[in-house]
Amino acid sequence: MSGKTKKENASAFWDDFSETSLARDNFRKKIEAVYKTWRSENYPNRLSELATSAGPPVGLPLPDGGVLREWAQTTPYSFTGNQRIIFDFCGTLIAQGDELDSAMLQVAKFWDLYGVKVERNELRMSDIQRALPDNAWVLIVLSYWEPLRARENNTGVGVGKSGLFLMANEAVNLIDGEGMTSLKEAREQGKLEEFIRAHENDATGDLDKLDAALKRPSRESVKATRKASSQGSSDD
Repeated sequence: MSGKTKKENASAFWDDFSETSLARDNFRKKIEAVYKTWRSENYPNRLSELATSAGPPVGLPLPDGGVLREWAQTTPYSFTGNQRIIFDFCGTLIAQGDELDSAMLQVAKFWDLYGVKVERNELRMSDIQRALPDNAWVLIVLSYWEPLRARENNTGVGVGKSGLFLMANEAVNLIDGEGMTSLKEAREQGKLEEFIRAHENDATGDLDKLDAALKRPSRESVKATRKASSQGSSDD
């Protein structure tokens, strides 16, 4: 146990989240820049689009007793499509050297730290989940990078960063869930890039604004349904 209450852990999360915003923003720009020079013409234009389309790897976090390194030695070979592309790209990220590796590890540890607190019931996911949708694509990239890093560096003797994988899955569940169906529609219509660009125009760290923007379509559709229902009643 951390010795802190859930409320105190939530407050610590938001303090750390605010203090690391510049570092996380620079990190996002760096990996996007690497992707732009690495990608082939038939790949998605942006790393955020690729990651959002691929989603996190299925099967992570591993159950107790699992070994991430062993998982990474077999499972990724069954990846296809964008999952395979993003996994291969993570190999390029690892090859960039210690500076980028250190930056990625720092961000991964941040999300893992608080994800583990959620797993241990020391923190409520509901108290921090507003931070997740805007960081979903980064969490997805990290959830492919972490197993590959464990394999390449011969580490990952345990389940790995289970908190990180939990956060990635929760982020995708939030943007795919009720009130955030616009992402589903973007996928179906082949407009992922437009969707991501639209929400990245929100001010950095303006999570309330992002949350409202993502939920707005569902509320408007409810209003339209009510209006149509009232008109139908008046015609009787």
